[in-house]
Amino acid sequence: MGAGAAFTWLAGRQGDGPPVPRRLFIYHLPKTGTSTVFNALRAALHLAFADLKTRQPGFAPPLVARLDDDRDPAGLDAALLASHRPFGLHARLAHPAVLLTVLRDPVARIQSSYTYDSMRRARPVTEAAYRDHLRRPENVNAMTRQLAGLPPGAPVGPADLDRALGHLRNHVTLYGTSRHIPALCEAYLRWCRLPNVVVDRINRTEPAYRLPGTPFAEEVAALNVYDRALHLFARDRPRLAVGDSASPGAPHPWTALVVQGANDAAVRGTYRALPTDRIPEPQRRREFDPAWVERLFPAADGV
Repeated sequence: MGAGAAFTWLAGRQGDGPPVPRRLFIYHLPKTGTSTVFNALRAALHLAFADLKTRQPGFAPPLVARLDDDRDPAGLDAALLASHRPFGLHARLAHPAVLLTVLRDPVARIQSSYTYDSMRRARPVTEAAYRDHLRRPENVNAMTRQLAGLPPGAPVGPADLDRALGHLRNHVTLYGTSRHIPALCEAYLRWCRLPNVVVDRINRTEPAYRLPGTPFAEEVAALNVYDRALHLFARDRPRLAVGDSASPGAPHPWTALVVQGANDAAVRGTYRALPTDRIPEPQRRREFDPAWVERLFPAADGV
């Protein structure tokens, strides 16, 4: 499972009823924890599709994918898409989708983007290299740029912050900060009557590539005033509910276990399906005991 593994219990459907997958489009702001969101929801959807196939033999699972290249999504009918591309891409889809995004404190996010990039390039981390990274125009106010619908590297100003805030208020159904990731996931899982999930931190930076402390925090904050404002808005006014997502009843009989596989550029979690009753009820807590994943994962069924 690798260094830095940390597992989270996400409660899915409660009570009875078949899954009802609903279209979701995730605007993935880099280094906000959204890879964990995508992998958790993808695993739950795959289990739900298997259930629907048994109920409806002719059922054809809709697309679940990332959309980070230049493909035109016009006409795509997908259950779950995630993308680093600018806001507005969802309007090209064949059918309307619920939108979700996660924001993060820019001081932590930009430092994470530097250490992650260093890990992918197998370069040692240094404060001097980090200073260069944080000052590059493409790394300044990147969350505002994407949510305002601007292309990578475009300059960002006050009007763009207003536009990004308007998109959050008026178009994004589920949003919050990295701390809200469990609540965001559970809102969608329960609304769609999907299985429970135990998920690792996906796409994490290995400890050997982390910088000690938070160097240049004041400079990062000063450069990223628009991203700071966006983060504070999401922190203070998160939107963590959708539809009727709090139905009472017994927990879903199935749970998806999601573990980070090889920490390479593909960054795909490895999934297993497990009957929920094999997880003792006291272990079904937000901070899931990694020792139980070690016990359960080898014996579970592949997804």
